[in-house]
Amino acid sequence: MARLYPRLVERSRELSEGGVAFLDATRVFDEVRVDVYSDSCCHYNDVGNRILVDLIVKEMGRDPNRERVG
Repeated sequence: MARLYPRLVERSRELSEGGVAFLDATRVFDEVRVDVYSDSCCHYNDVGNRILVDLIVKEMGRDPNRERVG
């Protein structure tokens, strides 16, 4: 998975550059210093869900002709 993940991020840029509405939220938790996962896999707790929802709502409110978040 460690080799595949950077490739997925690169493809997401290609989608955005090709006009596909795409939000890369892979770095949304980089500066967060509290737990955002409810398990050791991939499920968010309430804090993680709120941070992700806030990012999505912010992105939805953006003018599509302006620089994108992510």
